[in-house]
Amino acid sequence: MGTEGQGSLTSAMLGRSPVYNAMMQKNMKLKTRGIMCCCSVVELVLPVVFFGLMCLPKLFVDKEIKHDQFSASVPVYSTAWTNNYPNWEDTQPIGYRVLYTPDTDTARQVTRRTLIHMLCDALVDDYIDDPNVDSDFDKRRRLAQAQDTNKGSSVSDSDREHLYNYVQFPQFWQNAAYDDDRMDSTAAEVLREGTTELCAACFNNSAACTGKYEDTLAALMEAYDTEQEAVDASLKVEDQRTAVAVVVYEGLDQDDVSYKLRTNGTQLLGSGEEARLNYKDLFVMKWDAISPGVMWKVYYTFCNIQNAIDAALLEQKSDQELVLLATKVKAFPWLGYDLNLGNAIAALFFSIIMVFAFISSTVLIMKGIVMEKELRLREGMQMMGLPKQVYWLTWFLTHWGTLIITSFLCALIGLYPFSASDPVLMFLFYVLWSASLVVFCYALSTFFS
Repeated sequence: MGTEGQGSLTSAMLGRSPVYNAMMQKNMKLKTRGIMCCCSVVELVLPVVFFGLMCLPKLFVDKEIKHDQFSASVPVYSTAWTNNYPNWEDTQPIGYRVLYTPDTDTARQVTRRTLIHMLCDALVDDYIDDPNVDSDFDKRRRLAQAQDTNKGSSVSDSDREHLYNYVQFPQFWQNAAYDDDRMDSTAAEVLREGTTELCAACFNNSAACTGKYEDTLAALMEAYDTEQEAVDASLKVEDQRTAVAVVVYEGLDQDDVSYKLRTNGTQLLGSGEEARLNYKDLFVMKWDAISPGVMWKVYYTFCNIQNAIDAALLEQKSDQELVLLATKVKAFPWLGYDLNLGNAIAALFFSIIMVFAFISSTVLIMKGIVMEKELRLREGMQMMGLPKQVYWLTWFLTHWGTLIITSFLCALIGLYPFSASDPVLMFLFYVLWSASLVVFCYALSTFFS
């Protein structure tokens, strides 16, 4: 008998079928007689009740539909594509002086034309031909102030919309116009009057671009012999809020021209490995986000100055009086999706509900095993020839069979809150999880005598 008791699990099931049947009947009677019948019902119903609670979020929380997002193309100098509206009163100044190197006449002429493009390109753009848009500087300034609703401006919503779509690169010259401490008073006055007259005099390389207009352009740029000197000057505490960019030209007198542009209008989060990880999170990982990223919009300043330099270099190399680059910006489309907050809330509490839903099963499983050990019933049955394999197998099938029924009911209820999940996979998950729970309860029972 002892040798047979040490046989395989299959031998225990096939060779001891009467014993197996008797043990299954005994286990079922223990679970269904007296007060244990009520406990068995609770074991079946309690998980179903908890899973039913996960249906409430979806029942009361409406699904959000996020449509596909398509952006219109806008001029690179329009504020319509940047999330940081350049209002000179309310934002951190990005500077207005362009520092350049080398200190040559060609570099000065290119930088001068760069400044003119930065000041005037938007005034001749097709967008400004809209009859509802007034290019007057004072109106633009009033509209810029009206962007801040806390000021209680009476400017209409339509005017705000036109400003948002058509305003030119305003921080650059507004910062200069109102910097009374460091800006030449004559140049500041010219900019306060608006860029219309300056652009009319200077945009087409007119001979009228002299006097106060030439002095104004000269106040907005500064030459240095080397790149390091220009960078050091831009990093001085007193110059940090006035220097908008450092431009390093190479090969201006040759066919192959290149330049390096360093601006004070972008931001770098950390340095080295920290910067790499930050930008990976902000840019690469944004494809997994629930909304489009906006960090790329901080390069508004860089793009504007780059576009102006390119136009100035083309003028210098082609000997044309005027080159306009109609560069426009358009964000990539963003695929729409449905956001089911009810399902998300249910998933959030799923792990907690799994613990409390099967707590009654844990108690009853341990109670049955520990009770027989405490009353020495298991020891007595083994003395009469009951193999251990049959004892543990019958109890396992008894407990697991009950949980399989519960798993089926839970998977059935889960069709509502987890409509996007495969019900078969959910059922298999609950069944396997129940099996591990039974074995875990058996392990815990060894701590009680």
